[in-house]
Amino acid sequence: MSDHIQPSLSLLPRPASASASEQAHIVTVGNMNGANRLFGGLLFSWMDETAGVTARRHAGTHVTTATVESLRYLCPVVRNQVLMCEAKVIYTGKTSLEVLATAWLEDFDGTRTLAADGRFIFVALDENGNKVQVPPLLIETPEEQALFDAAVERRKK
Repeated sequence: MSDHIQPSLSLLPRPASASASEQAHIVTVGNMNGANRLFGGLLFSWMDETAGVTARRHAGTHVTTATVESLRYLCPVVRNQVLMCEAKVIYTGKTSLEVLATAWLEDFDGTRTLAADGRFIFVALDENGNKVQVPPLLIETPEEQALFDAAVERRKK
């Protein structure tokens, strides 16, 4: 990867709602670790994949995971549970995006319990692996503004 930066096709601001993604999984025996809970590495993989789809949609080009921040496993996930992975862009820089990924346990009645969350940082790339600019994030809600502002503060540290 070089430091050469090329603009993407469209740098018009894009809302998080335009690139948000969701993936559903039913936890099976093959997903379990030795303690009969969902293997944490598999959950991480599912979250990274969902976040990557979101980053790719927003950037309009290839992306690669640069780092993962603050990944938290909040409750055990067991066999036959439905796990919903969701992701949305919460911050954009010049060539990078921060995506909040969450994993929810979903009951038969639709009730959801947060099982894991994490912030995934992606870099946008062209077909040759060169960094490219990403469209700015169009903030639409107070919650999105708070998430964006928190990301700006983290970058100051």
